[in-house]
Amino acid sequence: MFQGKEELREKICAIVPATQGETLIPVDKRGNALRKAIVWMDGRAEEQAKELGKEFPPERLYPLTGVSELAGTVPICKAMWIRQNEQEVFENTEKFLLLEDWILFMLTGKFVTNKVLLSSSGYYDIINDRYYEEIILAAGLKQAQFPVAYEPGTCLGKILPQEAEKLGVSREAKVFTGAMAQPLAAGNYCEGIIMETTGTCMVIGASSKKPDFGNPYRMIIYRHIIPGMYFVMPDCMTAGMVLKWFLQEFEEELGKGEFPYDHMTKRAEKIPPGADGLILLPYFTGIQTPEINPDACGVFFGLDLSMGRDHMIRAIIESVAYMLKENLKAVQQVARCHASQVRAMGGGAKSDVWLQIKADICQIEIGRMAYTECTSLGAAMIGAVAMGWFPGYEEAVEKSNCVGSVFSPRKENRDVYEKRFKKFLEIYQALKPVFYPKSEV
Repeated sequence: MFQGKEELREKICAIVPATQGETLIPVDKRGNALRKAIVWMDGRAEEQAKELGKEFPPERLYPLTGVSELAGTVPICKAMWIRQNEQEVFENTEKFLLLEDWILFMLTGKFVTNKVLLSSSGYYDIINDRYYEEIILAAGLKQAQFPVAYEPGTCLGKILPQEAEKLGVSREAKVFTGAMAQPLAAGNYCEGIIMETTGTCMVIGASSKKPDFGNPYRMIIYRHIIPGMYFVMPDCMTAGMVLKWFLQEFEEELGKGEFPYDHMTKRAEKIPPGADGLILLPYFTGIQTPEINPDACGVFFGLDLSMGRDHMIRAIIESVAYMLKENLKAVQQVARCHASQVRAMGGGAKSDVWLQIKADICQIEIGRMAYTECTSLGAAMIGAVAMGWFPGYEEAVEKSNCVGSVFSPRKENRDVYEKRFKKFLEIYQALKPVFYPKSEV
C-alpha cells in the first residue's frame, strides 16, 4: 500500500547533508548568521588572496592543502576579507562555517565539520590531517574560530527535537557528517575512474592513492572519503550556467515553456560539428583550472552574418566539452591514472546531444550514470554505511548506482574537433594579455 510523505518521513533514521563547497558563513555563539553567506563563486577577496599569497605561494600552499593557489573564492581569503572590511561582524564571529557546517549546527546544535569538505578551504592541511594553523594566524584569525573536524559518516547524535518537528521526521533520527558525496555516487572509490558533472559549473574528478603534488598543473586535491586516498577535482566555474544565461537573455519565450534546454540542444544538433568556426571561451567568471585567471572573460570568436542563435548554442555546448578535454589530460597526470571511460552526471548528462559531443571532442567513451542527479544518493550511501547497512562504500555503490547509457566517440568528427580544440586554446592564449580586472571597467 502506498505510504504518504508523513509516514515515509517518520521512517527516516539517518540524516546526512549534501551541500556545495566554499560558501562561508560567520556565526555568533548561538549559531546565528551575522551576514549573508558569501557564496562559493564569490571572488570578492582577491586583494586578500594576493596579500596572503605573498607568504603562502603555491609551492608552499599546494603540497599541504591541495589548494593550487590562493584566490578570492577560497574561504580563508573570504574570512580575511570579513576581518578587514566588516569589523563588527568579525568581532562577533564565534565560528566561520561552511554551508554543511551550518546545516549540521541547525540539526544538532554542534559546531562541527568534516575533513573532506575542508579540503578546498585553504585552512586545512590534508597531508597531516589538521587545521593549517600557520595560514590561519597569518590571515589574522584563530583556530578556535573554526569547528571541530570529523571523518565523514561520524554520528553526531540524534536530531534536535525542535528540528525533527519542523522536518516531520522521527526524533530518533541520527545526524551524520557528510562529504563531497557526488563522486561516491559515481563509484569513484578506486583509481582509474574519472567522473564529470555538468551543472552550473563543471566538476571533474579522479581518485588517487599518490597524486602528483609536484605537477605544474597543480589541480585542487581533496582528502578522499576513504582514508589514505585523495581526490583530484578541478572545478570549471561556468558550464551549464552559460546555457542558462543564454536562455534568460536571448530565449525569453522559450524559457516560459517546458523543457527549454531540450529544445535548445535539439536546435544545436542541426548545426554541424565545429559550429561553422564559431568558438566560445566560456570564462564568464574567470578561470580556476587548469590555471587560475580571474581576469579571463567570455568571448564568442568567429561570428559572421550567416550565424544565428542556434550556432551560439552549439558553440556553448562545444565549449564545455573543450574545457573537459583540456582538463581530462591534466587530471590524469595529477592523479597518476588513466581512464578509458568518463562517467557523466548532473543536468548536462540528461542530454544525449551534449554527451555525444563530449565523446566526439574528447575522443573517449562517456558513460551516463543510471541516476544522474546523485549528490543526495551519495549522501544516502554515507548514511547507509554509517548505519552498518553495508560493510563499505564499494558495496553501497554497487547496490545503488551503475553506468546506464554509453556514448562512443565518432571517428568522422575527430579531425574537425581536433582543429577547433587547437583553435580554442590558441584564442585564449592570444587574448590572455588583454584581459583586464573587473575593477578597471
